[in-house]
Amino acid sequence: MSKLWELMEAPAVDPPSLHRRTNWLVAIHLVLALAALAVLALVAWRIRFLITLAQRSNVETLVIAFVVIFLGYLLITTAPASIGAVRLLGYRLLGTERAQRALQRKARTDEKETKRSYLNLVVRGPRGQDIEVPIQDRFGKVCSLRIHLTEIAFVDAPRELTHSALQLVVRTLEEVGTLDGTDHELKVIYWGSLEEGQAEAYASQVSAFDRLEKALGKEPLWPVLHVTADGVARLQDMLKEAAPHLRENLLLPDIEYSAEFSIPIIPEPFAFMQLTRRKEHADAVASMGCATLVALVFLAVIAWIIVNPPWVPGK
Repeated sequence: MSKLWELMEAPAVDPPSLHRRTNWLVAIHLVLALAALAVLALVAWRIRFLITLAQRSNVETLVIAFVVIFLGYLLITTAPASIGAVRLLGYRLLGTERAQRALQRKARTDEKETKRSYLNLVVRGPRGQDIEVPIQDRFGKVCSLRIHLTEIAFVDAPRELTHSALQLVVRTLEEVGTLDGTDHELKVIYWGSLEEGQAEAYASQVSAFDRLEKALGKEPLWPVLHVTADGVARLQDMLKEAAPHLRENLLLPDIEYSAEFSIPIIPEPFAFMQLTRRKEHADAVASMGCATLVALVFLAVIAWIIVNPPWVPGK
């Protein structure tokens, strides 16, 4: 399952890949919604037949209830993104100019918040200062990016801003920055929306080391990524190019999950020993893509049973 997950992940590494990721999310949410509605419609249409079939076989009737509840839950939780996918397709039919102006109005009027995540390295801009650049283009400003020590913050960002923007920033910093004190790659280790308590404790620890470093006046105590003025300019240019795609993503809010993959060493129902792997932040394309595959499997199985009902004993 973890291999399938990795295959389905679609990280944003540059503005064109962010556009492809948006297209994937539009397709996934529309297919998921249509598949779930089709399954619920089939179950409602042939509910008596399905219950009778379950009662006359070794299949628990609760399996039908599980399918209905599971797909109903998916429909409800992904409804904003499904509606957003339809709206986005409608906006694109209007042309780039009108679509971006409409999306900018949404970005300006949406509820705002500051989204924070934390890196494994301290990032220092020119002359050791923090980095702060706007995310904007000729249509307007989406929000501001602020990088302070290990913290990456999107200040006054629309609540629906996805973590794709964070992936773009991290990849660009890797390209323009220079490592000092480590050979580890730059990566996010705490996601503010999922691990708020741990993230705050980590930020306090990094801040304490920063104050100690200034008091001692010696070499950096925490590994650093140095970014020059030219690197900051390249970061700003990248965000300017990505701004239209980030606006489109406001209609496709990510559902924040962490993921866990378990393989029982002793088979069920005596799975006393398991191998477990955990991802702190689940990629939305992979998580929603897997949910879509499950919905399509349910649809195929139920449709096949209705069209080709299996033989079961009579009463």
